[in-house]
Amino acid sequence: MIRKTFMIMSALMVAAMPSVASAGGPNETACTEKVGAGATTLRGTIAAGVPTIQPGVQNVDFTLRLERGGAVHFFRANVPIAVFSRPNENVLCDLLGTNSSPAAADLREAILATFGFPLTSRFIVTDKSFSKAEIQGTAAQWLCDGQFTDPNSPLNPTCAAPRGSAMADITIHVQ
Repeated sequence: MIRKTFMIMSALMVAAMPSVASAGGPNETACTEKVGAGATTLRGTIAAGVPTIQPGVQNVDFTLRLERGGAVHFFRANVPIAVFSRPNENVLCDLLGTNSSPAAADLREAILATFGFPLTSRFIVTDKSFSKAEIQGTAAQWLCDGQFTDPNSPLNPTCAAPRGSAMADITIHVQ
């Protein structure tokens, strides 16, 4: 009986441990959280354009198309942020929450003001915030100047200065 109780407790402890996000770097867990009562949902898409293919912090062009109640708005910002080897959720959490650059702060303020939220509101990213996302390093993510990029072709960043890009559908919450 004691052995059975120990096995059940061990299984529960393992299940309760935070899991490492599959797209993340070493030991990086996703920053997701649960949505509280009274949160408002914004749905849309996000596109990220990376000027050079390199690890570390670099300026990334973000375009967000967000919708609430049929009203669609576009937001663009060039933000210094690390995107490679990070879970998509962590990039979005950084962009909409922790990144201290003026561009990220202005982006957050513009989204809140455009949709009529108090500027003290915060964004919530869940484990279901991303869908239909391109996986980093797959075909059609590296762009070469003056060339059409076929989404069905294999990864081939052989151009002189390849640039990265990715797109996804997103659902974020404001509280």
